[in-house]
Parts: sequence; C-alpha cells; structure tokens
Amino acid sequence: MHRLLAIGLLVLSTSALAGYKPGPQDPTAQLVVDAQSDSTGTTMSVVYASANADEKCAPSKRGFRLGGDSTSGHTPAIKPVRIVANELFAFTASYNEARGGQNRACSVTAAFMPAADHRYLARIVTTNQVERCDLAVFDVTDGKARSIDFHMPEFVCGKKSPTRLPNGKPVIIPGVILIPGFY
Repeated sequence: MHRLLAIGLLVLSTSALAGYKPGPQDPTAQLVVDAQSDSTGTTMSVVYASANADEKCAPSKRGFRLGGDSTSGHTPAIKPVRIVANELFAFTASYNEARGGQNRACSVTAAFMPAADHRYLARIVTTNQVERCDLAVFDVTDGKARSIDFHMPEFVCGKKSPTRLPNGKPVIIPGVILIPGFY
C-alpha cells in the first residue's frame, strides 16, 4: 500500500515540471484526458498527460505537463487544460493501474488539429485487464462526442525524446509503474 501511495504522489508531484501554457495571443481549445478500464481488482489508477511540439517528440516551447490524476475510486481524469488551436497539437497520455503486486501501464502519443474555441476529450480505453489499449479523441463542444481524426507515431514520446516503447501497446510490470515523462 505504501508503494501505491508513493507512486501516486510521484505522479502528482510532477508539477515541478514546466506546465503547458499557450501564449496570451494564441487561439485556444480545451482538452480533457481520461481513462476507461474494464479491469477488476484494481487498487489504484493514474492518468497523466504531457505535451510535445510534434509527433517526433520534440519538446514543446509551451511547456511539458498537461496534468495528472490519481485515484482509488473513480475514473481518473486530468482537469480541463487550454491548448493552442489551429495548429498541430501533439501529446502523450498514460494510464497506469495497480493490482496486488502487479502494475499495468499503457501510453499513447497522438497528434490532432484542434479548432479554436472547441472542447476535446482524449480517452485511453483499456480492455481485458490492460492486455489491449486504444485511444479515442472526440470533439465534445456541443455536448455530443464526435470522433475526430488523429495520428499516432510508431513510438511513445517521453520527456527526453521518443522512447523505444511501441505506441499504444500495454506494458505489465511487476512492482513498477512506467511514466513516459520520467525516462
């Protein structure tokens, strides 16, 4: 239990990393990232999101951290964040869950073109005890979830460049949670 608490605090303590912030004159949209999992026996789940300048994992000049949430009861979701609109927006979202002595993780990097004044939801969906993970991105501006086009590069972006982790592939790790922003 202490390990789970420490992992949750580690994720939430990433506020020391530069937060993503559009410029004062930039047109913006809003993004929420959440996760949906059909896993059973999960004792803790975490969602975390970060920005990249592009699909090749260059660092964003507007900052890295989009947000994170750690929970043992509800579906984790980052609070709505303003993102730059009318240009390609690249991001990495990670979902991690703990169950007993096992941690499961899924990270995805994707890019899409947000429109100004629109609201978007990026959802990591894991199924079959995180043996499969997918990403969906929706325009939810009018209250209805409409799928939008997005692209996923071959590898997941981390804080220091592309990782060698295949994009959208689950990772099951005994006792350790991988978060792309930390390797």
